[in-house]
Amino acid sequence: MFVRAEGKDLEDKKGTDSAEIPIIVQDKPGPPEGPLNITDVFGDSCKLAWKPLIEDGSSPILGYVVEKLEEGSYIWDRMPGIVEGESRKIIGLKEVIKYKFRVRAEHVNGIGEPLEKTVIIKNSKRYS
Repeated sequence: MFVRAEGKDLEDKKGTDSAEIPIIVQDKPGPPEGPLNITDVFGDSCKLAWKPLIEDGSSPILGYVVEKLEEGSYIWDRMPGIVEGESRKIIGLKEVIKYKFRVRAEHVNGIGEPLEKTVIIKNSKRYS
């Protein structure tokens, strides 16, 4: 049997047929929508807030991964659990240290690109 594909049509000795095939492209999610707001900054904690992502990669979001990077370190510290909403309180910070925070969406196809911001933790004030 001889089959030849031309565009959407398939052809053999007995005739031609065509079919539409829906294609769903799935990818990792995009970054959450910014800005990454940092509020309630105290000597050992702060609160992060962001907006939901626009590009979900064609799959429902399971939640958000929140990480911090202390100045002078090269290892991101992942906060425990998956955040289901669009905010997270971060505790256990050190005073007068510069931190970089990032938030990434996660679903079945993986973890997406981050939304990032840097802040210095110091006595109930934010220095960014």
